[in-house]
Amino acid sequence: MVIDLRAIQKPLASRYRQQPEEAIKRYRLRTNVDGADVFHSSATSHEGAGAGSRFAIAVDPKLGGPGQAPTPGDLLLAALATCQESSLRMVAAAMRIDLRAVEVEVTGEVDLRGAMMLAGEAPVGFRNIRCNTKLQVAEGTPPDAVERLRQFGEHCCVIGSTLRKPPAIESQFEVETV
Repeated sequence: MVIDLRAIQKPLASRYRQQPEEAIKRYRLRTNVDGADVFHSSATSHEGAGAGSRFAIAVDPKLGGPGQAPTPGDLLLAALATCQESSLRMVAAAMRIDLRAVEVEVTGEVDLRGAMMLAGEAPVGFRNIRCNTKLQVAEGTPPDAVERLRQFGEHCCVIGSTLRKPPAIESQFEVETV
């Protein structure tokens, strides 16, 4: 199935040029779990197309968890992989490149001693993330077009761009005594 992405996005682009505030997409997710189970959580999306979607999350077995659901690290890497893939597919459609297949494999390493406060030299968080992408394009696709696809696909990947240049994160805590 061939999708005319330019035709689909043309009215959106026009609206966003005229009213830049319309291009702002807000995401809002919330967890709501009582304190009894330290190994499981869930997050529910409360905004936009994903509103109502619920994600089950579990603590990694290497941190003592049961391993019964994806971990927050799994979700982060899945977000990167799927964002990279969909960005490449959309850019290819806009460039009218016959993209036959895309496979994105994302790997990352975390030294869990940091999260467990066992070693001051061990950072908390991923120490590296590697994104390996394989593309299949139609025979005769010019190499310069494939290179532009790669560049634009990476540029348009919201999750990849966010991880490369992270925004400030503001935290606010409200404590209620019961």
